Amino acid sequence: MIRHIGTIGKLNLHANKELTKLFISKGIEWCEIDIPHKCTSSLAVFFCHRHKRNWYKGKPKELLWSFNQVVLGCYEGHNLIEYNKEKTAEVFERLRGEEII
Repeated sequence: MIRHIGTIGKLNLHANKELTKLFISKGIEWCEIDIPHKCTSSLAVFFCHRHKRNWYKGKPKELLWSFNQVVLGCYEGHNLIEYNKEKTAEVFERLRGEEII
């Protein structure tokens, strides 16, 4: 059974396309997370957002694909910052600077 893609799913698909173009244009193709970890960037890369998805609700949808809101990370790097607000903030401040909304 194929599941229907809803509004949020379509927005995420669009954001992923925009982010892919943006990161390629900037020459960023590998894990950017600079916390020591066993980088698996050759296997896959993930768009790691500054905030959880719920934070973006009610805000301009373009924030989902804003360079300031996203870093590229491998599986291990993504997991390092995913559930640790302090590490997430630290990585984003170092790589993207202060948050601009």
